[in-house]
Amino acid sequence: MQNKEASQDVQDRLANWDFERLVPPSCVLCDDQYTFLTHWAMERDKDLRAALYTYQRDGVLRFFLDLSGPGFESLLLTSTDELKVLTGDRFARYFPKGSNHTVLMSNFLYEQTIDGTPLLDWLDAFLADDQDVWKDVIE
Repeated sequence: MQNKEASQDVQDRLANWDFERLVPPSCVLCDDQYTFLTHWAMERDKDLRAALYTYQRDGVLRFFLDLSGPGFESLLLTSTDELKVLTGDRFARYFPKGSNHTVLMSNFLYEQTIDGTPLLDWLDAFLADDQDVWKDVIE
């Protein structure tokens, strides 16, 4: 995702990280948000599925995007809502509330549950392509 309001930040990342060279010119939606690279890939691989886990106000990501917590949450939900429309049941999100960046430094991987869906069950369902459990889970 990109915060287009922070144009200098975007230009700095393009210059310093050089990740734009990895975005195919044929990914025309990527001009809007790099999130759409997932859609581009799914158009080319009909078996590809994608799962996205992040906190709705991830403190590390919003720092790099120069966004407030609510600003990051809005960008995250808006851009992934659009991606969900384009990709249907081949893309699902697990978005807990909060500003953490990862579950690997805590027991959240084993203990986190949203609306009765434990994170580990959701991940297992993704691997098994179990559409009854692997669906959007947004707190």
